[in-house]
Amino acid sequence: CYVGLFFVGGCNVFFTACKSDDSVPAGEKYDASKPITVTNLMPDSGGIRTQFIIEGSNFGSDVSKIHVTFNGDRKAVIVGSNGTSIYGLVPKEPRGNNLVNVSVDKSDTIKAGTFAYTPKELVSTVAGKGGTVGAIDGTLANARFNCIGGIGILADNLLLVTESHSTNIRLISVDENAVTTLSTGIKGSEPSVLDDKSAAYVVDRSAVGKMPIYILRKSDLWTPKKVANNVTFVGGETLKGEIWTTCLDDTQKYLYFMSSVGEFGRVSLDNPTRGQMLNNTLIPGGGKWVSLRYNKVDGNFYVSVQNRNQIYQIHPPVNRDSSSQSDWMGVIAYAGTSFSGGQDGPKDNATFYNIGGLDIDSRGDLYIVDSYSMIVRKLELSSGIVSTIAGIYKPNSGADIDGEPLESQFNWPYIISHDSEDNFFIGERWGACIRKLAIE
Repeated sequence: CYVGLFFVGGCNVFFTACKSDDSVPAGEKYDASKPITVTNLMPDSGGIRTQFIIEGSNFGSDVSKIHVTFNGDRKAVIVGSNGTSIYGLVPKEPRGNNLVNVSVDKSDTIKAGTFAYTPKELVSTVAGKGGTVGAIDGTLANARFNCIGGIGILADNLLLVTESHSTNIRLISVDENAVTTLSTGIKGSEPSVLDDKSAAYVVDRSAVGKMPIYILRKSDLWTPKKVANNVTFVGGETLKGEIWTTCLDDTQKYLYFMSSVGEFGRVSLDNPTRGQMLNNTLIPGGGKWVSLRYNKVDGNFYVSVQNRNQIYQIHPPVNRDSSSQSDWMGVIAYAGTSFSGGQDGPKDNATFYNIGGLDIDSRGDLYIVDSYSMIVRKLELSSGIVSTIAGIYKPNSGADIDGEPLESQFNWPYIISHDSEDNFFIGERWGACIRKLAIE
């Protein structure tokens, strides 16, 4: 028998489910010839992992057949059912009043009510100590880093980290409370991780004019192996800038890159020694930090350019395999102005101050770290509105303070990357630590 205790609406609620000989939990069984009914949903508000009860009839006791969704597609964890009450945990969902639906097996889906979801938000330190530079492995608290240059999410709570001021590549396992050094000889770009999480790619950005490429495979315990010593570009183009950033698109065929002087190109993962320079004239890199990401929602690439205080959009051609530069001229200044600042609002009027990295979540929204402003911004794809979601606008005045997002402080945030739950890991350059912005 399974015995559960829920605390809902100020009351302790016990439930039991026992399996009979035919492996179906005892209690009221679901009758496919009869409709299911819902009489009550409680509570009607809360956040992620809030315990809920749906009361009604004909739910049955087999939790594998019971389906409860919030906001259309967010599936709840079903803990138990006695036939007239379903017990579950609220999933992560958007802020606001979201519709709750119930179905059993192949029954019609019915409305159970609405749930007012309030996200739980927190900034915390994951690894390292704010403002303390070093190269120390060990526990998350004892580890030290030398200015974070890139974060790749290998799995939830497993991070691949490159350092901008050293040749170290580090592995952070939050679950194992451990930081280890994978390599001491590669000045790595921002990593790119395959969708299936089987491998990651890093470019050694110290080899200006060349493009050494390394692959780190899960099967090799993430040990870097060189797959290209240099890249030969179609048409005889030569590389002039440092490769700070790379990304993959939804085809997973190419490793795209952006150099410090605005060279946008790619190499084939099947033959990484051959490359295509797709555009080297329309994005003013300026020799400083750039960050490149692909948006799976709208199919465009986005680039942050630090000394321009702007975000650029690259619209690929219909035939994305085309290597003709004339097909890759769809570049616009997408957000920000030539002025520096921390003004929120419509993207064309919003101002940034020395943008560091950017990232794109599962809904296509852009997240930007304003390095000089010490804040994290969100650019909503649907509305084009820029808002500050974490940190306090204090130009050139960094600190490492955890807590509520808009009360927390950052110390030169340069890198941002998200996990499967859209939690964001932020790498600080001068703070030299990893922070987490959890929006649950």
